[in-house]
Amino acid sequence: MTELETTARPGETMDSLLQTGLLTDEQARLVSEHQTKTGLDFDSAAVALGLATEEDLLLARQQVQGSLALQLAPGQAVSDEIV
Repeated sequence: MTELETTARPGETMDSLLQTGLLTDEQARLVSEHQTKTGLDFDSAAVALGLATEEDLLLARQQVQGSLALQLAPGQAVSDEIV
């Protein structure tokens, strides 16, 4: 099991890939069909079909969750309101 499989909730990856534009609705449908036929999780099915890489999956999830926005530049202070 990869790190991606252990951190994603069901449907989270598909939503992330759609929201970031890495998958179209049609591609998500194809992945879901492949997932049903093979028993793979959504992440593995998308990678198996060549529609996403593991890096795509991780980056999409980070963007949607705001992880990238929380990465601060060196020396930048965090506001007391945020903490």
